Amino acid sequence: MRALETKRTWQSLGTQAAIEVKLADKFHDDELYRDVIDHVKEALMMLPTDLTISERDYAGRLYVNLASAEASLGNFSSAKKAYRRAIQEAPTNSVVGQKAARNLRRLHDALRSTVRVPRWLAWPISAGAVVGIIYGLLVQHLSLDSAGFVGFVMGMFFVIFAAFSLAAITKLKMGPAEFETAAGIPTVPQLEKA
Repeated sequence: MRALETKRTWQSLGTQAAIEVKLADKFHDDELYRDVIDHVKEALMMLPTDLTISERDYAGRLYVNLASAEASLGNFSSAKKAYRRAIQEAPTNSVVGQKAARNLRRLHDALRSTVRVPRWLAWPISAGAVVGIIYGLLVQHLSLDSAGFVGFVMGMFFVIFAAFSLAAITKLKMGPAEFETAAGIPTVPQLEKA
């Protein structure tokens, strides 16, 4: 890769990005994915406006590599834009354009199948918890002993806290390991590489 960095053309940057995508996929390295994004964006800045058919195919490969890196980092909207651009750039009926179309469809299906927690859901849950606290203060304070009443009120505050943290609860980080639950975190489908 050192030799490729000495001659920085859009073709050499694209080749370097393709190599880095394969390495990043193999080692699951987010930094390599970020390098891919940087190299592809730099190559796209150097891209000439009058491309031949084979160069248009290669430009489509650049966008497929960009989309693959973006999807692997969880930037799904950027990945979808890059796949759409790859479909536009690649010649009609090219292998690259077909791969981009399939990947876009897979990514769209994966995003549609995930269950996202709506942001507005926290407000009705919190309102219910506040009503529960008011009910506890006005009605139940005489029938509950002090320990039971404190537990009741603390439980309602926990419900309010949990309601507003619902979206963040779906992704837990514990040291170097990262555990993701199914709710709200779409998994990256098996995407074809350029």
